[in-house]
Amino acid sequence: MTLYMQKTDMNFIAPQKDHQLVELCAKHLDPSGKSPKFKNMRIAASDADAAHSLHTLGAAIHSTHLMSRKALIAAWGNWEYTLTRMMEPISKL
Repeated sequence: MTLYMQKTDMNFIAPQKDHQLVELCAKHLDPSGKSPKFKNMRIAASDADAAHSLHTLGAAIHSTHLMSRKALIAAWGNWEYTLTRMMEPISKL
């Protein structure tokens, strides 16, 4: 997300908290805040306990919380569209 913002916003200053970075990206990708395709990202920015929040995913990645295969696949499903959109400008190095 940091790399995406650096590539797409010349005035980007990294926030101190992860949820603030998610919120910045969500606003940048969907300025209207109404697209259903970015709803999961908006939820992840506002609810640390959401199944697909960075807090929850970080716990799974760093092994303090073991998510089932089904839960990990569902989390990817929640982030796939957004991550694909963020990778487009990054991959144009």
